Amino acid sequence: MKYFVKMFLCALVMASPLLMVSCKKEGQGAGQIAKMVIPEDVEKKIKAQGFSTRNISKVTGGYVVEGNIFLSEAALNEGTFSPARRTAQGE
Repeated sequence: MKYFVKMFLCALVMASPLLMVSCKKEGQGAGQIAKMVIPEDVEKKIKAQGFSTRNISKVTGGYVVEGNIFLSEAALNEGTFSPARRTAQGE
């Protein structure tokens, strides 16, 4: 019985540093990405071309929509390419 108690205490002492470590939240450091404010007129142009207005990212020369589609400033100002455009009701 003493052997099991000693082994339990030894295991507890060895595992205690693992129990004391926790994850830390990132502060407002260099790794933090600032939320960009997209102008409403740009959002309207993107929506008029049939793309989602969620998760729009401003990049050099234009915007990235739907995660992987680049729209340049010129492409936003051109308008739609098809007179019969169908837009999905949900995503």
